[in-house]
Amino acid sequence: MKSCHCANGVAPLKDLLSAYREQMSIPSFTGVLELVHAMPGRIRLRIPCLRRNVPDAELFRRRLSGLKGIEQVSVNVFLGTVLIVYDPAVLTPMVIVSAATHCFEFEHLRKSHQSVLGRGVKNVRFALDQALLRNTRGFVDVRSAMTLVLLIVLIRGLVGRGRAAFNPLSVIWWLFQAVDH
Repeated sequence: MKSCHCANGVAPLKDLLSAYREQMSIPSFTGVLELVHAMPGRIRLRIPCLRRNVPDAELFRRRLSGLKGIEQVSVNVFLGTVLIVYDPAVLTPMVIVSAATHCFEFEHLRKSHQSVLGRGVKNVRFALDQALLRNTRGFVDVRSAMTLVLLIVLIRGLVGRGRAAFNPLSVIWWLFQAVDH
């Protein structure tokens, strides 16, 4: 443990700011795997899918406990939190969070977790998609309409002379994004 440089026993502001910056750089995924706090040798995570889920909590604990440098893993199934005690000489909080994401179906949860606004946007897109399909008798959907618009913008930008400078790379990138997904 670091020795304190202050006479009153309080850590210097520089050390506190450094610890805060380090904690802010650790990934946290709201509603899926959230960093509650981190300090050298201890990290607490909130993993809502482990709440009242004893089998998955035990599997998570066993998997994470197998990592070299992990000294203790305690899962609170009532709160869905995990306290991890580790050797800071061997592991960093970033490595622990990365390992924790691989201890359960994190990617599936992260991709399926959506904000209220995200669900609303998805519903509006679905409604627009259905309206376009109905009004074009199944000929055009939102993705194909956006692809056509991007193609028109690209062609007009490439053949347009005497207008403002046109950079086709961003339009081409969006066009590939629209076609790829």
